[in-house]
Amino acid sequence: MLILPPPKEQGELEVDTSGAVYTLPLKLAADTVYRVVVRGAQAEEGNQLGEAATAVFTNGAAFAGSRSLSGRLLLPDLPGNRGFLGPIFVGLVPYENLESREFGLSAFDEGEIAASAITFTPEFTIEHLPLTGGYVLIAYALVEVPRGFRPPPSAPALPAGL
Repeated sequence: MLILPPPKEQGELEVDTSGAVYTLPLKLAADTVYRVVVRGAQAEEGNQLGEAATAVFTNGAAFAGSRSLSGRLLLPDLPGNRGFLGPIFVGLVPYENLESREFGLSAFDEGEIAASAITFTPEFTIEHLPLTGGYVLIAYALVEVPRGFRPPPSAPALPAGL
């Protein structure tokens, strides 16, 4: 289970005597939109949750003052026997929070992700994005590639001041 942004405090997952109700004590920031993603859940009989389940909620008065962003990720062509090992995590990080000289997962903290979505295809929609501010889209996917696969050359460095 993944909760974004991360809660201020998280207790231990508890299950009731019937095995049907789970409780996770949390301390959340006020007036915040959260996303909960559950994947890999398994029933006692061994059946697994087919795809990740995502829920979006707010502990604020409402989702007022938000927008959505939809798009399609441009994924590299891979040989037929190789591909992306879903799910793909897509998130938006406020531009001012990024280290301007560094890109990649180390350029921001998980708690700085303003909005996110989980997708199993290149198409994505991120809902409940705050109305103000500029964002950088980040995507994370596991990729299975053949031996000898050479990624494209690195992107050029950012100009000074960005």
